[in-house]
Amino acid sequence: MHISDELKKTISEKLKEDPKAMIFKLAQELSVPEQAVMECLPEEEVRKADAHHFDEVMAMIATWGNVTTILQTESMVLEAKGMIPMGSHGHGYFNLMGGRDYNVGGHIRADLLSAIYFVERPFMGLKSMSVQFFTLSGAPMFKVYLGRDEKRQLFPDQIEYFNTLRDRITSTNSCACCA
Repeated sequence: MHISDELKKTISEKLKEDPKAMIFKLAQELSVPEQAVMECLPEEEVRKADAHHFDEVMAMIATWGNVTTILQTESMVLEAKGMIPMGSHGHGYFNLMGGRDYNVGGHIRADLLSAIYFVERPFMGLKSMSVQFFTLSGAPMFKVYLGRDEKRQLFPDQIEYFNTLRDRITSTNSCACCA
């Protein structure tokens, strides 16, 4: 996604004014795709992976246990807590092969994926870590947040899985705006 220098400056200034700003709200305020804001987050908060890593990322997330999957539109935020099932490609979709053991199922148009972001930002005063998938138009496809225990702490094993996967498929040689 190409972002003009002027827009990068505006987004960066807004993020400096309010480091806890919600990405989707900032995108709405500026009338830009959410991915434009994602691209301008500080590099300590976000790392970008190419869309061709989709199958690998989905296979790994399917081993993480209980996570929170979020689908968001301008009129709703839908959350599903539970395990992500394994999937496979067929009939133009990446089909999640869930069953009774899964709260998440469905069919993903992976061919419309432009990028995957590994995000680590505070949310509601708590550490938050997520893998976020964006479409070619810059809109979020879906987001997968690490799970929490009864004390609202992230599961330590999921943090390790997240960091290992992120470090393996992303480069730290450049900021998210340039990746």
